[in-house]
Amino acid sequence: MFDDNSVLFGTGNFTKSGLLTDFNVFIYTDDQKIVNVFLQEISNFKKGKYANDKSKIKVNLKKTDLNNVKIVTGPSDQITKEILNNIKKAKKINKGIFLFFYRSLLCRSLGKDVFKRC
Repeated sequence: MFDDNSVLFGTGNFTKSGLLTDFNVFIYTDDQKIVNVFLQEISNFKKGKYANDKSKIKVNLKKTDLNNVKIVTGPSDQITKEILNNIKKAKKINKGIFLFFYRSLLCRSLGKDVFKRC
């Protein structure tokens, strides 16, 4: 978070491997709608609220600089539901890291035929 006006978020961490060798995605935005969601999450932490003690966030943002954005914070079973619902709706799924990590979850939840769409 930068001056409460922009945010850098993604899958990586600020270690040598996280920045130089691991496969990660970082997104920077100064879209205030997105920034406000991160400010809400930071507010949880400042109040000493973590994990199941904090307020969960589930928001659909329209017309941001990243187009339409859905943000769900955890821990929450809602995150898994959102992922599975989007996979169910997909006509084609690109193979990649995602499927490697979630393969067992997908097979249990959606059936092995989910990989026919890859």
